[in-house]
Amino acid sequence: MYKALLALSLFVSPSFAELIVNPRVIGPIGQTAVMQISIIEGTISDLGLNLDEIGPGQYLDFSEEIATEITLAEIMISMRVVAPATTPFNELYPEADKAIHLSSTSPMIYPESWQYYDTDGDITTLVGVDGDIGVPTLIRLTGLDAATWPRRLQMGTEWVFSDRNDEVALVPGLDVAFESDYTFTVDAEGIVETPAGTHEALRLTKLGMEVVTYKDPQLAAAIGNLRSSILEHHWYTVEGFAVLLMRQEVARSATETIPLITQTTITRLIELDTLPTAVRDRSWANIKRYRVQKLGTEQQ
Repeated sequence: MYKALLALSLFVSPSFAELIVNPRVIGPIGQTAVMQISIIEGTISDLGLNLDEIGPGQYLDFSEEIATEITLAEIMISMRVVAPATTPFNELYPEADKAIHLSSTSPMIYPESWQYYDTDGDITTLVGVDGDIGVPTLIRLTGLDAATWPRRLQMGTEWVFSDRNDEVALVPGLDVAFESDYTFTVDAEGIVETPAGTHEALRLTKLGMEVVTYKDPQLAAAIGNLRSSILEHHWYTVEGFAVLLMRQEVARSATETIPLITQTTITRLIELDTLPTAVRDRSWANIKRYRVQKLGTEQQ
């Protein structure tokens, strides 16, 4: 329904005793990453996953290729943190001191874009994307503007978000009213494995609904509105990297003239090139501890 904001961030935690994440901090200029987006026809459970368990000691392995007959598309996203002066829209954003360049293997689905950030201060602010000044409307409406999140994410952090905008262009020429209502909760921590490595991470879960009402009279008569149940899981490391994102959407039309739409999008970190940090270079003791806990649970 919308193109999610993919932001690369880096944070060095002040404490090794507890996972604390700052999701707002952008990584250093020169940092690069590759993400893979897999679009699945079905729910998270259709992939054989049960993510209902909460709390510490979780283990999730996404290191292997996601190969399934219900995969609709796969897209590779390349990201780089760059100096705004080297970008095409820098004159529009004199306050920006960092930019993120994104390109993909499917530009028709995920076109090239430039995101501009002001990181000079306590709060990192997205000041514009390409030539559009300000936070994109759908990023704000879906609660994904990290500048509005708590500064520290740790187990038990929770907040609610709701918004409505009656003038939203989903795509050029398709105007809708968009309403959203979510609860965000940091509800789990543990080990996540991706092709980029083994990561100690917190899980931020977003649960709620979105309602799209079409302005076009013919679409409004045919569909009415489209009401979607949304479940998202965002896994953040202590360094602030989003190493795994899942979004499940189950959409129903008010008139029931179109079939039920069920779709899951999985975004996982494939490669990461960043500066060494004390956090990344610490021992594997905590990772081993989680694996021992998991093994002990399975044997009970």
